[in-house]
Amino acid sequence: MTKLGNKIGSFVSGSFTKLILRQKSDKEFEIGELIVAGKSMNEYSIFQIKDLFYGSQIPDSSLELMAGYGLERERSNLKIYEPKNLKLLGINVQTVEVLRRKLGLLLNLIQEDDGTLTEKGIYTSSGYERTTHAIINSLSKGKTVIVDTSLLEGAEEIFIASIIVEGVFKEYKKLKFQDKLQDRPVISIVIEEAPRVIGKKVLEKIDNVFGKIAREGRKFQIGLIAITQLPSIIEREILANMNTKIILGNEMGPERKALIDSSAQDLSDDYQTIGSLDKGEAIVTSTFTKFAVPISIPLFEDFIKEGRQKQDSKTKTISPGFS
Repeated sequence: MTKLGNKIGSFVSGSFTKLILRQKSDKEFEIGELIVAGKSMNEYSIFQIKDLFYGSQIPDSSLELMAGYGLERERSNLKIYEPKNLKLLGINVQTVEVLRRKLGLLLNLIQEDDGTLTEKGIYTSSGYERTTHAIINSLSKGKTVIVDTSLLEGAEEIFIASIIVEGVFKEYKKLKFQDKLQDRPVISIVIEEAPRVIGKKVLEKIDNVFGKIAREGRKFQIGLIAITQLPSIIEREILANMNTKIILGNEMGPERKALIDSSAQDLSDDYQTIGSLDKGEAIVTSTFTKFAVPISIPLFEDFIKEGRQKQDSKTKTISPGFS
């Protein structure tokens, strides 16, 4: 056997334990059948079909995925159908136009009369591979990457973060399957206002890469550092899976209760203490400690100032010819 064989379908969605495969129109699947998926004879996996089910091939959620794949320029077997064929697939043409307008507003793109796109904001149709690859490559080498999104709106910020994090997650999953992950550093992803991506209401609509990392990221050496003042609106399963919590002062009762209920240690006696913590004071609870640990965090400006003073004290002033 010199090649993988003829294409019989494409993976369209799923998770680490279950994948959904779309059958090609002229092929038939059988329960128990073994299939080979990969790019070449040097890089492939073998799967077994466990169940068959039928339904609409292009639901509304898939339209969003197709649009996302196109914008991220990832190689995908999903096809974008021309408007004249949409009715045959049961898709409303007006829905596509609404999505196009929304994406245009989100990405600050204008479609000209001749069909070309004019870029008005930070997004561009060229250079995307180099930018994403450079970020992933830097993280894989143990470097710290800070993406400044302070001038972007909330939706834009989440969109950019999703592209980068999805790329990191896919790269580390691939390395895990190739048994090369042990040579790479652990990557921690810091996200502010965490309920925007792992909140209960958000994940009820559709799962995202941040939710996947919170649940199964540790298997692929990826961690999520979620910063929030409202832990009660984060999905309970995800909150419980976060083994280490740095608890700062919080006067809101529901938030303190959510933290106590999901902590590694019993903090029921610290309900009032959490509400009275001052600036720079915190409680660390983790599966890596036998009991909760109170800590004091220095002001960042003071920490930098002290570091510079220590550096200056080590600097010597010498004259030519003397040491």
